[in-house]
Amino acid sequence: MSTTTDLLTIRLDDAVARRRHLDGQLAALQDFERRLAGRVHTARAAGGQSERVRELLARLLGVRARLEETTVAQAKAAADENRLRDDVRDADARLGRAQREIDERREFELACLRAPMLG
Repeated sequence: MSTTTDLLTIRLDDAVARRRHLDGQLAALQDFERRLAGRVHTARAAGGQSERVRELLARLLGVRARLEETTVAQAKAAADENRLRDDVRDADARLGRAQREIDERREFELACLRAPMLG
């Protein structure tokens, strides 16, 4: 039977994987945006290619919109990951307290059984 901690750990692993995936997407989009901005600059400097510049600018706007969406999603994923880390830590602490209480009760019961009978 899975414990709450096990289930939270599974969810945390999923959140970490999602955040890392978004980190990779973010890095790729930032790199693509940088290269595309360079191409826009080059096309503008070349002059006479207004259609090409418009096309590149439209692509750049699309990339920037996707970059913004991914940035928001990555921030949410990081916040979810942090919340789940806190939840796992709290569940571990509760489990530790419960285990200590069980151990203390068990020790008490054994001490009672070992004590001499008065009679």
